[in-house]
Amino acid sequence: MLKYEGLFFDNETINKLLSRDFNKLQIVNRDLHVTMRKFPKEENKELIGKKYQIKVIGYGTNNQNSGFLIELPHNLLPYYKNLDKDGSIIKPHITTSMSLGASAKNTKNLEFKLLENPFYVEAFYSNNERQEQLKLKK
Repeated sequence: MLKYEGLFFDNETINKLLSRDFNKLQIVNRDLHVTMRKFPKEENKELIGKKYQIKVIGYGTNNQNSGFLIELPHNLLPYYKNLDKDGSIIKPHITTSMSLGASAKNTKNLEFKLLENPFYVEAFYSNNERQEQLKLKK
């Protein structure tokens, strides 16, 4: 079963995002993604492999997590189903680094400050299983 679908990045974009992590913590996350929905029964076949421009609008950091707040393109908003345990929508974000013992899921709790100069990055829609298969092929 799929654990999640999301927006993933190529190595160039990953390096760009990591270079802008102003308070890089001990564990640098190389598996950057934006979770779109958790535990889908079937994948969104109409979205898989498509590329999207996402806007990076904020940055947050504390002693546990660092990451970016992003703005999804309008055509992806109906597909964004990343919900917290209480059913509330989790702000779309990317975890870039963590402290030892920290969990990437806690990046959702950061107080993101809006960037003076927001920027765009390209992402593609996929799921965790496809991404793991690609890693194994390399």
